[in-house]
Amino acid sequence: MYMTRWKRSCKPKNRLSHIQAALHFGAVKPTASWINKDERAGLGFVVMNAGNPMLYGARELTRATSSLHAEAEGLIWAMQEVLKTRNRSIQFELDCEQLVKLIQSEEDWPSMAAEIDESKLCCWHFWKYPSFIFQDL
Repeated sequence: MYMTRWKRSCKPKNRLSHIQAALHFGAVKPTASWINKDERAGLGFVVMNAGNPMLYGARELTRATSSLHAEAEGLIWAMQEVLKTRNRSIQFELDCEQLVKLIQSEEDWPSMAAEIDESKLCCWHFWKYPSFIFQDL
């Protein structure tokens, strides 16, 4: 089970166009928390615009073999949720430097191939290929 929430700070006449405009120059901050003992993870993300949260979500992942896999799943989920808003231009700020390097390089990493392929596939749905930066918390 997971949840995604819209922040309702104002009531525009056309909610969708307001959301699209608000998210157009936003930044997405996905994150994950992984427990080795039972290979479970908690995923979360927040879409920020001018310092204000516009969209956020949290969910449990019942199967993650490593913290890197959990971070990748969190990124993929955040990308899918952002795409549902019809926003096609955004920046992703990750707290996992290794994941940023994997996405930006052509390096082969067989254990992460499925997650990297899926994240790159999501990227092609954006008008402009999204930027991925490492942002230490």
